[in-house]
Amino acid sequence: MSTDRKLIRGGHVVTVDAKLGVIPDGEVLVEDGVITAVGTNLGVSDAEIIDAEGGIIAPGTIDTHRHTWQAQLRGCCADTSLQQYITGFWADATPSYTAEDAKLGTLVGALEALDGGVTTLLDYAHITNSPE
Repeated sequence: MSTDRKLIRGGHVVTVDAKLGVIPDGEVLVEDGVITAVGTNLGVSDAEIIDAEGGIIAPGTIDTHRHTWQAQLRGCCADTSLQQYITGFWADATPSYTAEDAKLGTLVGALEALDGGVTTLLDYAHITNSPE
């Protein structure tokens, strides 16, 4: 059985682990999409090497406030105030949002988060226009 192994090395590893802390010039081993080791000089030679020198490696980023259901709407109100957003766009657009729209937005929003390195998120799914 083949294993997909990637070794990310050379960057500052931000572990968010009290014991490990931040590891300058650290390494992160990822096997089949799962982080299996974090440290320095892991001694791995049979993996694809990803050079992160001068960068930050932040495995498992956590986003504590996201509205995944709004993925289709991102950027549409970038130049409005919060008040304009709530009384204008929110009041006009969300009543026509269907359960299928929310499902699609949640899927796309979750994939968008993963693509950005977020592996855990707290989603605010407050688009409850129907029991669906």
